[in-house]
Amino acid sequence: MYKAGDAIFDSGGEGIVYKVEGHPNLLYKEYKPGRMNLALANKLRYMPSNRPVISDGNSNFAWPESLAEDPNGQPLGFIMPLLKFDFKLDSVYEYIRPWRLPLNYCMKDLYKSRIVVARNVCVMVHIAHENKIVIGDFNHNNMGVHRNTGFVSMFDCDSFHLNNGQYRCCVGMPGYIAPELLKHLLGGTTNDYARAQLPTFTVETDLFALGVHIFRLLMNGVNPFNGIDTSLKSSSASVGAGDEPIIKGRYCFKGSLLRFLYKPKSPLVPPIHILTDTLKDYFHRTFVGPKENRPSPGDWIYALDTYRGYLKQCNSSIAHWYHRGLTKCPWCEADSRQKAVDENRTKPNFTIKRIPSMLHEFR
Repeated sequence: MYKAGDAIFDSGGEGIVYKVEGHPNLLYKEYKPGRMNLALANKLRYMPSNRPVISDGNSNFAWPESLAEDPNGQPLGFIMPLLKFDFKLDSVYEYIRPWRLPLNYCMKDLYKSRIVVARNVCVMVHIAHENKIVIGDFNHNNMGVHRNTGFVSMFDCDSFHLNNGQYRCCVGMPGYIAPELLKHLLGGTTNDYARAQLPTFTVETDLFALGVHIFRLLMNGVNPFNGIDTSLKSSSASVGAGDEPIIKGRYCFKGSLLRFLYKPKSPLVPPIHILTDTLKDYFHRTFVGPKENRPSPGDWIYALDTYRGYLKQCNSSIAHWYHRGLTKCPWCEADSRQKAVDENRTKPNFTIKRIPSMLHEFR
């Protein structure tokens, strides 16, 4: 018998998470009125006896350990392990304006460390898929990051899509949902993930969201479907994106190598050629190509490891790391562009080029 202790956070409209008295390594999530239903209760009964097998000791899921019921046997929530982390993935994305706030140079401020985090997100996806788990609502709020190591933990596991949709993921965050699923909902009788005709979430929708996470980690936190500057006028935008640009296929670097159809609206996003050709190709395959052609977590891991091996530290900012085959630091230029926008000045252009003698390192 467990007893709820102090509430530690409110998980939005879904529920409240409490400490468990006498059990410092456990938490209790109690759903808010109207959130618990028979399908969710059955899912929480299924999950404790169907835990993922994890061979990587640095990866953790806040997997439900038991269904929690009131004295009358009515389901209320579930017990889960306490996962320790320093911040959510969203704060790793966060762009810090160095001319406004001094950097503390903790892990999340270093570009090279963001690549480590991207790699570890790939590891979590690989583990999930190896265990026949579809993450479904794969957004920045359900991952925690360890400051010194970049290891990633995943929570909100009660929203996972399990057993080919017998136990559904019923929610999804705009900006991370794959276009085929959005179109599936638009073409059906309901836009409710809980009632839409199956299949809804799949391995391929996870791979789409994974690409969004990696792009944001590599490109100053901006979503790859961030608003498009079709007028080519100077403008700024939020780092998020809704569903509409995804449905319309408006990936910010969509196009051929010679001509891009769209350009990122945010001044913070450098040209795609600052990355290796493999990473550039993987983003194109994820956001433009057929869903069957999306890179796997293993593909991304190899590409990220290769890219990280080519990085050098900027002479002007210890937080900046960039490909040693570039003529200058793209992050310093991004800072200059964002500062110009903040001060209502004309933003300068990016002038970064690849050094011809090092072109082989981009391939």
